Amino acid sequence: MRRRAPRSLIIAVGTVIFLFGVALIIGRTVVEAPLPFVIGVLMIGLFYLYRGIRWRALPDDDLIDQAISLHDEDPAAAEQLLDSVFTRRGEAETRELEELRERSRTDAASAEMLRTKLLDKLRVRDKARRFFEKHMANEPHLQDVLRSIEDGNTELRTILMELEETPRLSEQ
Repeated sequence: MRRRAPRSLIIAVGTVIFLFGVALIIGRTVVEAPLPFVIGVLMIGLFYLYRGIRWRALPDDDLIDQAISLHDEDPAAAEQLLDSVFTRRGEAETRELEELRERSRTDAASAEMLRTKLLDKLRVRDKARRFFEKHMANEPHLQDVLRSIEDGNTELRTILMELEETPRLSEQ
């Protein structure tokens, strides 16, 4: 059985990975790292930070570690591996949210769970947005990153509004 790393180590790793991503963005003209890879590194850092704070095991940790170690030898393969991991995670999260959204139409407990998850996502994205605005103010890709965050936030707020407006059978 695989032993878990201490919570503080996970938070420290997340911080280092995230700061590495920020350094890649700041030095992007020198390093010439592709923007999707840089954003992937930033997101990995955020995932590790979030996981350390929430202390939740994630199934693809070994693949992420492999991609990070593979980056020096084969950046394209590392990027492809990261893309596949985050695509799977995104699809799983989307399925989970859709299932909760469906159950929330009739079940108040599911509605509250969905509301909590959506508000958590909004908080994480808001922190990321503030960090990017503070530490990447002069970066040419900042507006694209901020627009992407805001588009996602708009979608989450729409779901939250629908959630608040939907009467549930279990509340009656």
